Amino acid sequence: MFLKSISFSVALLISSLSFCSEWTEPDGDVKTIYYQGMSSSQTQVAKLTGSRGFIATTGERVVCPRGIDVIKDPYIGHEIQEIRPKRVGGGIFSTFKRALLNPFKTAQECISSWSNRRYGIKVEKPDVGCNETIQAHSIDFGRISVGQEVDIAEHKQRYDECVAQHSKAPLILYGVSRGAATTFNAAACNGYDPKKIKLIVLEGCFDDVRSVLARRWYTKLWTSVAHNLLSRWTKHKTDGLSPIGLVNQFPENVPVAFITSAKDADVPMECTINVSNALAARGKNPVYRLALQHSSHSGYALEHEEDRSRYLTFMHSLYKRLNLPHIEHYAAHADAQKVLEAARLN
Repeated sequence: MFLKSISFSVALLISSLSFCSEWTEPDGDVKTIYYQGMSSSQTQVAKLTGSRGFIATTGERVVCPRGIDVIKDPYIGHEIQEIRPKRVGGGIFSTFKRALLNPFKTAQECISSWSNRRYGIKVEKPDVGCNETIQAHSIDFGRISVGQEVDIAEHKQRYDECVAQHSKAPLILYGVSRGAATTFNAAACNGYDPKKIKLIVLEGCFDDVRSVLARRWYTKLWTSVAHNLLSRWTKHKTDGLSPIGLVNQFPENVPVAFITSAKDADVPMECTINVSNALAARGKNPVYRLALQHSSHSGYALEHEEDRSRYLTFMHSLYKRLNLPHIEHYAAHADAQKVLEAARLN
């Protein structure tokens, strides 16, 4: 099994040295509405656009050479309201003054900037000056809802903006972690046109926040304490909406791909298994689940060559099956159909 995994990764890596990474567009242009995870700004999507990168709402170009190329044309539209990009300009005195007046905000900006560097995410300044940068950001904790009402409303705003600007474009909805739960809940609650949505991709999706906390805190007492503190400090509700509670409201016929990892300690694989099995058991959507084996919660696209290879192969073979833009090299890999069929739940 180990040798097989190594040979799979090596074969993909060697062949990738000579291939052209052009995306094919069998059914025309497709927009991917992306929603990020907890505490992350829009820079997170760079992990899934790789060296091609994307243009941020600030006009900055964001790239992640270590990342993988699975989102062709991410639609951001606007930064979510809980994220406050770092202000720039004004000179050293102005910067020192802002740090002195709000050290907590400055500390958050330092942490987020370090996180971007840790994952190899690079933010390139635009030719024209701007007043803020997403190289670093702080967070308005009062607006966090962990996939519930605030996030669902933010997702709808992003969806409406995308449809208004690209009325004829088919859509892919793509979310990571909190963004995966938000995407699931938004699809279930917001009345999106299911005919426009060709695929929904959910990386590290939890079934319910309490379920995640229970697997991290282990005892009912600490789970309850953590959940109540979360609801006290944010807009998350202990009895609020969750993916596992919205399975029966989920739009029918739309293919759904769940991606999880056995080494994910933040959203344990069991949580993703619960919600994906429930959706598959309803029998009204084609459901896939790719189970990676080596990557942590924030490193699905970065940390392990075998996982990266399987992620790429799975996504592009699924895109091809659904007649969506894809990179033929990955979709045509010798193990592509095996990976895809092994992931199919119904």
